Amino acid sequence: MKQQADKKHSFRVFEVGDLVYLKLQPYIQTSVAPRACHKLSFRFFGPYKIIARVNDVAYKLLLPKHAQVHPVFHVSQLRKALVPGMEVSEDLPVHSNIPVVPVKMLEQRWRRRRGAMVEQVLVRWSNPAVVPDSWEDHAALQARFPAAEAWGQASTQERGDVSTPGPHGSDDQRSPMLPRPVRARKANMRVVGPEWV
Repeated sequence: MKQQADKKHSFRVFEVGDLVYLKLQPYIQTSVAPRACHKLSFRFFGPYKIIARVNDVAYKLLLPKHAQVHPVFHVSQLRKALVPGMEVSEDLPVHSNIPVVPVKMLEQRWRRRRGAMVEQVLVRWSNPAVVPDSWEDHAALQARFPAAEAWGQASTQERGDVSTPGPHGSDDQRSPMLPRPVRARKANMRVVGPEWV
């Protein structure tokens, strides 16, 4: 049972002088950061400076003078703030150990490349978090992933009739196609008469 509970815990250690964001209880701890609408307010406030380490899981913060809250907080209520000079990467790390294969072909198009027409397909990959949908050359993709499940889809390579022949066996014995029937037009009974002419 302890192992299950520990899965939700994270070990955090802060140093004196670090800047941290503070999680406040809405409607209760309002003196630190007063808000007009508690329902839509931020979850974390600050950053505030750590001025003392009480023990392994408690830190004393330098709060504003008007705050009527005890300045010692548990480590679970704190989040490390970024130093102003620290750069944040916008790209997520790519996990190279997860194999990514084409799962589904979404669309098809033809592009001219060096004077020749090349067939491209819009591919949905097996892990869209790592690789989003992308246009790839069909021949190169099929050579790279010959056993992918995307190739098992039914598709037509050229135009034509793909239905099975009828009971007579040949297409020549089919009945000719009749034109669509046309409905006979009637005059509107509400707008009939000399005053409407």
